[in-house]
Amino acid sequence: MLSFVIFGNYGIHLFFKKRKQKLILDLNGIEYDLIEKVKTYVTGKSRISYSGRIMRADLIMFNKNIVVIPYNYHLKGLIKQYQPILQYTFDNKNEKLNGVSSLIRIDNLEKEGQKLTLNYRVTDNFLKGQMKTELDLSEKNIDLDKVIENKKYVAQHSI
Repeated sequence: MLSFVIFGNYGIHLFFKKRKQKLILDLNGIEYDLIEKVKTYVTGKSRISYSGRIMRADLIMFNKNIVVIPYNYHLKGLIKQYQPILQYTFDNKNEKLNGVSSLIRIDNLEKEGQKLTLNYRVTDNFLKGQMKTELDLSEKNIDLDKVIENKKYVAQHSI
């Protein structure tokens, strides 16, 4: 039973790692910025539940899009387990890139210090909820105002 769990998790990891490679190939010819090992917090609430998750992620930022490649980060990075890739977009006309699991339309982006918060709605069969993904870039030497301007992100600055 234990070997089934270990090899099953390893298989899932390899599957999403291959999808990351497909995504990078699909971005060939597109100018993008890659930011690695970003602390990521995902929270959501609906009428009947509240959920939260903390993980690390690699970010790919390009015109009106942010692609989040999340992974569980165990034993200080010794063990990485990739998760489904998420593409956040400000543009209603964008199509999902090859290798991406979900395309999410952003309702609102907020910048507070070195943190970006992406707010969006989720409708799933019978549940409707508000979700929030927070990208903590405080450990990175990045000018977020310049990134927001260059990538044409619509931002609301929080006080």
